[in-house]
Amino acid sequence: MTQQDEQSRTSPMSTGGSIAYQVMNEAATFYLQNGGVAAAREHVDRLANELKFYPDNTEAYRTVMAQLSEAERQERHMAAEQRQQEQRNVMMAVMSAMQPQQQQPPQPEPTASSEPPASSPLPAELATPRAMRLWELAQAAGYVDEDYQPLLSRTQSALLADWLSVLTGIQNKWKTFEELWNRRNMRSDYNLALTQRQSLDFQDELKKTLTVGTHA
Repeated sequence: MTQQDEQSRTSPMSTGGSIAYQVMNEAATFYLQNGGVAAAREHVDRLANELKFYPDNTEAYRTVMAQLSEAERQERHMAAEQRQQEQRNVMMAVMSAMQPQQQQPPQPEPTASSEPPASSPLPAELATPRAMRLWELAQAAGYVDEDYQPLLSRTQSALLADWLSVLTGIQNKWKTFEELWNRRNMRSDYNLALTQRQSLDFQDELKKTLTVGTHA
């Protein structure tokens, strides 16, 4: 081993510029693109064992593993967003299919159960006959109480607000529901929900619950 190699192996270096980090980071980058996070972790583990004689090996390993954890989180977030977009497309297709029905002769007025009470806290865009039918479904499923307030976690409530907005055509959804439910930062709740695996199951549940009975 040359004097320069010996110095590189034993001299303290910043993690970003160390040999151990560079080798592990290059491997992680390659396998992320060609095998995914699991493959990247496997090869970084192997390299960490092979490079254990470098004094900065442990810190380099921790740094690269932290980067892989962040990459995995971003992958889950993107997958959830893609799933959400696919479900939105389905809902938009359902709404488009319903448009010809709106051009038919006027239908009978909705029953009293589909009309908001005189003292309803609902804004006009959430008090239409169609919106009231959605509220009925949400109440029957236990998502909201009789005052249209959520009975769900903050993240699930944000997902519910998003679905109701899609189905009713509300544009400024977060402002509307934050005022109705006396909450703040619902966009952040929604973004957090997209990182949680259980949100996918709840989105499927919403899709089934809030579309049944809304075609008439």
